[in-house]
Amino acid sequence: MSPRKKNAEDGRQLSPEQAAAAAMVAEAKAPGLAAADVSDGAHVNAVGASLPRIRELASDLVRRAEVFVDGRQAALHNAGDLLTAITEGAFAPGDTRAEIGEILLGRLPGHSGTPGEVTHFKSVGLAVQDTLAAVHVWRRASERRLGSVVPPRSMRTDQFAPEA
Repeated sequence: MSPRKKNAEDGRQLSPEQAAAAAMVAEAKAPGLAAADVSDGAHVNAVGASLPRIRELASDLVRRAEVFVDGRQAALHNAGDLLTAITEGAFAPGDTRAEIGEILLGRLPGHSGTPGEVTHFKSVGLAVQDTLAAVHVWRRASERRLGSVVPPRSMRTDQFAPEA
């Protein structure tokens, strides 16, 4: 069964090849999206396969797309999609176009603007990026006097005492 999504404008069901963007958040051993499933010019986010034995994307899609990662070292160590594509000869470690931080800092370009280019952002999750994003959101909310500060609960040590 092909993945489907609902068009927010009119409720129609769209197949991936009709969508401008696809988001994969799955822990699967078999890929759920292949190159033929994605239209020219589409963007694919894949954030679920963060272990070497798990994959969301077929190797032909990894080969077709310009690949961006949260961190090269983490992605090339943990991203099953990329590791499988490397093993199958469809992708090489040096084929990653950029890390998200390199794009945000203006060091490397994101989308090239080439008509029909398929882009793929592969995230395996980096705690430092999550922390920096949380700090950014907290600062912006504080500047605008939004939200509430909730003090952490103190932890009772007897909660984790071994049973006698």
